[in-house]
Amino acid sequence: MPLLSLLLLAAAASALSVEVGVAEKLEGSLKTIQTSNSNGLIKVVSEFYNSGSIGYTARERLELNATGHGQTAWSSLAALVPGQRGTFEAYLYSNTTEDAEIIPRVYFANEILAADPIVVRGGTLMSREPAFELYDFRAYDDMVRLDIRSSKDVGGIVLIPEGYPPGWVFEQARISSHMKAGRDAEARMGYHPDIFSEGAQLKIMAVSEDGRYYGEGAFVMRREAGLSMYINLFIDGMKNFFRSAA
Repeated sequence: MPLLSLLLLAAAASALSVEVGVAEKLEGSLKTIQTSNSNGLIKVVSEFYNSGSIGYTARERLELNATGHGQTAWSSLAALVPGQRGTFEAYLYSNTTEDAEIIPRVYFANEILAADPIVVRGGTLMSREPAFELYDFRAYDDMVRLDIRSSKDVGGIVLIPEGYPPGWVFEQARISSHMKAGRDAEARMGYHPDIFSEGAQLKIMAVSEDGRYYGEGAFVMRREAGLSMYINLFIDGMKNFFRSAA
């Protein structure tokens, strides 16, 4: 082959670039790692694995099917890069002594993963005592806040929203620190409405982690706005400051 032809072939080869890539995949897998039932307070802990090649945010939805009682619970949002595992924790509150079937789903990157149902064993319900007062409720653009006062010494409290409009995502809240009788604390719960409806009804259940004590409150969703929003944010901040200093 003439020298000129060899030079031309070499130049052409050096001008070519070959891109080798991995096909992008949206995938994930869910595994339930813990379930418990404490006097009707059902706790579900799950692990979700991003087995795809794209990062995304994900949250779990639990749907309780029990005799005479249906309920939906949403976990907090988790950001997962490829190969990362995240833990979801959510609670349901049941008044039945029968076994409860829970249907878990994970919402991620506009995909929905439906997993096998979970069966949580029922049992005898002990007496429950009212012990929590819920007050000073306020709604902001993406979260609500309220105060909770306990009349009993409790080790932890779970707050479960109910009765909000279909299509909304409403996260739960957990006060993990020990609360003495007569003390109060703030709880904040994120929410994401499909379309916000001023005046929507909301019920919040507060349950001690052992299921023995409870309280509930009914509220109306009216978003804070204007000057009053900033005043109330300041008041909330000052209350938390004095609580932490006490």
